[in-house]
Amino acid sequence: MSDWEFGKGKKTCSSCAKPLAEGEYLFSALFLNKPQEAERQRSPDQIGNAEQFLRSDYCGACWESKSQGVFSFWRTQITKKAQPKTPREILVEFFENLISANSGVDPAGNPSDNKLSYINEAMRPKIIYLFSLVLLRRKIFRIKENIVKPASPAGGDNRTYLVFERIPDNKVYEVPEMAITDEELAGLKDQFAKLFDFEI
Repeated sequence: MSDWEFGKGKKTCSSCAKPLAEGEYLFSALFLNKPQEAERQRSPDQIGNAEQFLRSDYCGACWESKSQGVFSFWRTQITKKAQPKTPREILVEFFENLISANSGVDPAGNPSDNKLSYINEAMRPKIIYLFSLVLLRRKIFRIKENIVKPASPAGGDNRTYLVFERIPDNKVYEVPEMAITDEELAGLKDQFAKLFDFEI
């Protein structure tokens, strides 16, 4: 039994050499017994194999005239590859999740059940504070002002809040200032190192 290799698809028409754009359809055809069009695409190691399948890819316009004598074919729509998130996007998303889990609402203001189970709940306010400073250092946040207000709606001792603006859309976050011990700082840095595959 022969081993057949169909080859990888191309995003260029084999006939007119037109690059196919996102959203267009690509027609992939398998030919047997050396069609003239496909013969030109043979690599040296394929020559002489009488049962070698050869693949050609066509745009929609060319496919109409190339569909005769095809052993098999399929149609694929060209899609845009998802771009990997940048470190900035990852950090902002993580901070938004911290905030939404802490407040019970998501960034759009809808109820959220996001618990971020890998986060120590007792440490969450300190994580939010430290992470806001990370975003400040990376120039994702800037400090707008410091404000002092009661720590809770019921009153009690006043607390200082840092008001951050996100660059460039100026979204505002109020983050309570927290005292963090050296031991807690070391532990939080260790957690961050495990969460992200880049230096923060």
